[in-house]
Amino acid sequence: MYRISLYPEYHQKKRRAKLRLVRTTLLIGLLGLEFTLVGSLVMSAALLREQTSDYREGVARLAAFAQEAGQPDPLLETARQILNVRSSRIDWSPKLTALAAGISPSLQLDRVAGQCAAPKQSAQLEMTGGMRGGDVRLEDVSSFMEVLRSDSRITWDFPHIELGTLKGGSASNFRLLCVPQEDDS
Repeated sequence: MYRISLYPEYHQKKRRAKLRLVRTTLLIGLLGLEFTLVGSLVMSAALLREQTSDYREGVARLAAFAQEAGQPDPLLETARQILNVRSSRIDWSPKLTALAAGISPSLQLDRVAGQCAAPKQSAQLEMTGGMRGGDVRLEDVSSFMEVLRSDSRITWDFPHIELGTLKGGSASNFRLLCVPQEDDS
């Protein structure tokens, strides 16, 4: 007995529909995994902030207890030193991730330099770059600055983002400077 399909288009459409269903299911699964990962990162950051504030409260309670006892506590000093180091530290990884995610495809960064605070010098993040294939346009640099200003990973340590220089022509480039606070000079 021979079997002949009189409607091959019907079977082809059915196969394509199954393939689309499998692809869609895989993409939805991957999207769900991505949302789960992002959610866990956000929750981790929130828990870390909460733990830091709990530790600060604990240090304040220990300080009050040490004052009442009248004896200096070496554990209290160690806890204070750890908190001071942690609060003055700049985590550069989220800042670099924000730069990579926020830069326009028409711009390129040639140099990114981060500097931690030192005596008589504040922390800063400096970026220099140019336009891919042409003169730097103020609109592109301005939109990049707005993306950085709206990203909390940058503004947590560097709330002020300034345009240092903008040059056109053969030496087409720009310079952005992110600083913790505005200079009063």
